[in-house]
Amino acid sequence: MAYPRGSFWDETMYLPIDEDLISRFLQVLADPPPKGRQKEQVVQAFLEENSVLIPMHNLENHGLHMDSIISKFPLGTAFTTDYAYLTKSSSRWVVTFVELEAPEKPIFTADMDRPTFSSTFNGAISQVEQWMHYVEEHRDAVRESVSKLLRPMAGNKLTFAYQLVIGRSASKNVSDDHKAAFEMRRDKSGIDIFTYDALISHYRSGKRFEKNVMFASKNRFAFKRVACEFGNMLAWIGPDALKFSTEQRAELVSRGYEMDAWEVGETLSVGGGKRALCIDEEVGSMLENVLASALNSNIHDVPKS
Repeated sequence: MAYPRGSFWDETMYLPIDEDLISRFLQVLADPPPKGRQKEQVVQAFLEENSVLIPMHNLENHGLHMDSIISKFPLGTAFTTDYAYLTKSSSRWVVTFVELEAPEKPIFTADMDRPTFSSTFNGAISQVEQWMHYVEEHRDAVRESVSKLLRPMAGNKLTFAYQLVIGRSASKNVSDDHKAAFEMRRDKSGIDIFTYDALISHYRSGKRFEKNVMFASKNRFAFKRVACEFGNMLAWIGPDALKFSTEQRAELVSRGYEMDAWEVGETLSVGGGKRALCIDEEVGSMLENVLASALNSNIHDVPKS
C-alpha cells in the first residue's frame, strides 16, 4: 500500500506530474484491447490502478469523502455505473455517477458541413439520462444504498451529479462550430462530459492525489485498492459499513491501526493507532467545518476543460 496523503493536507503533499504515466495512459487509449476484453474494461482497470488520473473537479469544500471512489456502483438492479464518489459540504452531500465509454468512439459524424452527433455519442448520453430518470424515481432507495457512508452529517440532504467520459478531443475540436455544439449539448444535458484528453489536462493542471477504490459487497463496502491513509474515516464509519481483506487488515495493523477495537465498534482517532473519544455527531460536524474553513475551501477542485 502507498499512503501519499490524508484527508486535509497542504498542496506540497500533492503528487508531481508523472510524464511516464501519461505516456502509458495514451498507449492504453490507442491500443486495441486484449482478446476477450472490452476497451472500456481495460481503460477502467488502468484508471483504478492509477487513480491519480481520475478527475475530481466538482468536489464540495470537505473534499473527496474517504478519499475513495466506488467501482461499479449499482443503481438498484437496473443499472451499474462505472464508478461513483461522494463529497460533502456543511449543508449537503453530492454523489456523482460516472460512465466510461471507449476512447475511440466518435463524438461527431464525419460531416464537416455541420456538427452532427454520432449515434454512439447519443447512445452514451441516453444511457446516463436513464440513470438520471431512475434516480429521480428512486431517490430514497439510492440514498439508502449509500447511507452507511454518509457519516458524519448523515441528516444532510443528498444531491446527484453525472459525468460521461467518451472519445478524444480531436473529435470535437475540428471546428469552432463543433466545439460550440459540444459545449451546448453538455450544458443542456446536465451531464459533465469529458474526453479522455481532458482527463490528462485535469491531471496536469489539478491537484494530483491517489484514491482508494471501493466496491459494494452485499450490505457493506470492501476495497479493491487502498492507496492512501484513511484520515478520520475509521472515526466515523464502522464495520457495519466497511470490510477489509485479510491482507489489508494486516497492513493496517502493521501501520498502527487498532483493528481489534474498531471491529467491535470502537472509533479510531485520525490516523488510527489511538482510541478516539466518541464525539457527538453534531460536535464532530462543527469540527469538520472548522477544519475545512481553515484550509482552502477548494483544495481538491480541478478546473473544467
